Amino acid sequence: MAGRYELALASEAATVTAELLLPGVPPGRALAAFTDPEIVRSWWTAELTVHLVPGGEYLARFPALGQTMIGVVEQYEPGRLLAFTWGWSHQPEAAGRYGVTVSAEPAASGEGPGTRLEVVHAPRAGAEIAPDDPAPGEHLAGWEHFLPRMAASLTAC
Repeated sequence: MAGRYELALASEAATVTAELLLPGVPPGRALAAFTDPEIVRSWWTAELTVHLVPGGEYLARFPALGQTMIGVVEQYEPGRLLAFTWGWSHQPEAAGRYGVTVSAEPAASGEGPGTRLEVVHAPRAGAEIAPDDPAPGEHLAGWEHFLPRMAASLTAC
């Protein structure tokens, strides 16, 4: 079943949620798609600098775009969970208003071996998001583009 995956994306208010079923991919490898610079480069086309401790930096440089996503690691449990803040270096006033939480769990017994990965991109507690803020739509479009690339990359092995 290599190469097959399931992806469901949903957006409600300012929150984007993605659920992926990654057959044959262990949870640790699925989460490494957000923590290992080499794997990140393969699907996100970003140069990742990360220090996986609370308060550590999470920077993704996108050379083709000339942009850098800046964040701070809020929580990390190897092979299971990563939470980091999200913002763009060219919009310092907005940095940290959003957070991304990625969780990886073994797939349910009826789904076969693999991982169920969830990505939640949402406003952080206390962040005020205007109803006309374009960021949630941009987040959805970004994940719609990049998550299939990530899933295909992980399940191709």
